[in-house]
Amino acid sequence: LENLRHALIEGEHWQQLAYLDLSYSTAGRRAEIRQFKKEIADYSPNKKGFYVTHDVRAKGRGKQGKVRQLYFSQQAMDSLKKWLEVRGEDDCEYIFVTNTKDGIKQVGETTFNNWCSGLFTEIVGRRVHCHLLRSSRATNLVVNEGKDINSAKNLLGHESSQTTEIYVIRDEAES
Repeated sequence: LENLRHALIEGEHWQQLAYLDLSYSTAGRRAEIRQFKKEIADYSPNKKGFYVTHDVRAKGRGKQGKVRQLYFSQQAMDSLKKWLEVRGEDDCEYIFVTNTKDGIKQVGETTFNNWCSGLFTEIVGRRVHCHLLRSSRATNLVVNEGKDINSAKNLLGHESSQTTEIYVIRDEAES
């Protein structure tokens, strides 16, 4: 992750860095990350030092899914602010955008796929996909940071810790 971050900074890929940091920090899905609005750059951290997004629609039962907020780190906020500074002023309320013949527009989910399978894979030297960031965050939370599976469950927005267990990759030699 740090090597990828360093390469994105070196290459001045600010939008992709903001995506990487926000995606990893929140453990959000593509559809959730895509909904992030520029306004979150003006938010203040909570008492624990994390930032909380506005409401986003997440996967869940029913057509509407469930509404939730995601938490992210200072590092993700710094990357977000750098991207918005480089991007400059425009009328699109969303963080992640593309330039079209009709102006600046919110990206589609496939844009994130393309960044992962293209630029990120090239930098890392192995296949990268969007869900890998989510799984890596869950694994690091439980295995390296020593949090319990319920902390990971809450971060990922799962109803059941059994679902979260699928995301957490443990070294079987340690069991």
